[in-house]
Amino acid sequence: MTTSVKLGVSLPKTDVEFLDDYAARSGLSSRSAALHEAVRSLRDAYLEAAYLEADEEWYASGEAGAWDAVVADGLDAD
Repeated sequence: MTTSVKLGVSLPKTDVEFLDDYAARSGLSSRSAALHEAVRSLRDAYLEAAYLEADEEWYASGEAGAWDAVVADGLDAD
């Protein structure tokens, strides 16, 4: 179960207008729902960047080459 926390934020008027417009156009029930989607989007972008960085580090370490050499072990060609 997710626990919600109530907080107050100060945003420029244009940001609040955008948030309200986004909520209305997206069929969201509230500003909070729109803000929640914005935070989720930021989290997704952050995680994507972190996964890409980890993948690059893995390839640079040489581990990818070792894995590629055995990835098909035990599999038949047909």
